[in-house]
Amino acid sequence: NANNLKYVFGLSFYAKVIEVTFDKIHETALSLVKEESTFKVNCKRITKTYRPSQEVNMDVGGYILDRKPKLKVKLDNPEIIIHIEIIKDRAYIYANSEKGLQGLPQGTSNNIFLEISNEKLTTVAGFLLMKRGLNIVLSKKIKHLEKFNLNNNIIISKNKKIFIASDKITVPKTKKETVFYPLLGFDKKEIDNLYKKIKEI
Repeated sequence: NANNLKYVFGLSFYAKVIEVTFDKIHETALSLVKEESTFKVNCKRITKTYRPSQEVNMDVGGYILDRKPKLKVKLDNPEIIIHIEIIKDRAYIYANSEKGLQGLPQGTSNNIFLEISNEKLTTVAGFLLMKRGLNIVLSKKIKHLEKFNLNNNIIISKNKKIFIASDKITVPKTKKETVFYPLLGFDKKEIDNLYKKIKEI
């Protein structure tokens, strides 16, 4: 389910692409243009198995203009950007993409127990920890974090692990264990804005 990709950490962006052979690039790119009045072509060669990127941009752009003469090329903020990515003997073409959560992929770091004192603060702290590739251990479910629990990256347990994190925004003067504070340096407005963003994802 592509809709679940918006909950996956470690993705810069994602898009639904059309996979074609090189001889189908031009007509496929043209098919993506609908009612727009400005466009540009952006080719990237992941592998150098096809013509230079700039040459592809000009060639495909010219092909589209010949068939849609009312269109105009606009390099800054066009209505549609036709992306062409070359990988080995295939081209992957798309016009729309969604920004991902970025950060590190799940499982690239250890489990960490997150102490809960406030649901909003725990939500933001947990989000930031998972964005760093950590699986978080909670003593109970937190509503707005559950949508990110796609592959057991949130564990419900009352047993504290070796590494502990806190949702507090200040460090106590005395502590017996090593504790991580992901919210240090954030002010109330920044926390509120991030909490709102997490709820809307």
